[in-house]
Formats: sequence, C-alpha cells, structure tokens
Amino acid sequence: MKTRPDRLPPLYADVFALPHSATCSDLVDRILSLSQEQVAVVSYAFQIFRYYEQILRANPSDGSPQQKAAYESQMERVRLSVARTKAALAESIG
Repeated sequence: MKTRPDRLPPLYADVFALPHSATCSDLVDRILSLSQEQVAVVSYAFQIFRYYEQILRANPSDGSPQQKAAYESQMERVRLSVARTKAALAESIG
C-alpha cells in the first residue's frame, strides 16, 4: 500500500485525520507514526464510523411508525457516539 497513489475513501481520511485528498501512501505513513494507544483509538473510531455508515444505509422509510421511532432513537445514540469518538480522535492524534 505504501506505493499506491490511490485516494483514500472519506471514512479512512476522517478516522486518521487526513485530508480527503490523502492517498494510500499517506495512510501508511500516518499509521506508522502512531503509538499503540493511538492505533487502538483509531481502530475503535473506525468501527464506530463504519457502524454509522451502515445505519445510514438502513433508513426504514417504508417501516412502521414504531420502526421509524426505533431507528431515530438508535441514530441519536450513534450520533452521540460519533461525536465522542471524534473528540477522542482529536485528542489522541490531533
């Protein structure tokens, strides 16, 4: 991956605090520069952000009112988790 000039998907750029124009090579450099603790934070953040993407795709627009309410409740919890995770990332890898 170090020699690949391909652009990163936005999720990876966000998690690793890289610009959206970052490449695979930039990602490798970032990972190699992180401490073990920072890698743990980034790994957790990636899981949370990935889950958020999955929830967004599962929008039950044709569901019952109860399903829609449950979805909105779950989305709110995930949004809070994403916000906390972004703050932890900013503190960890700046």
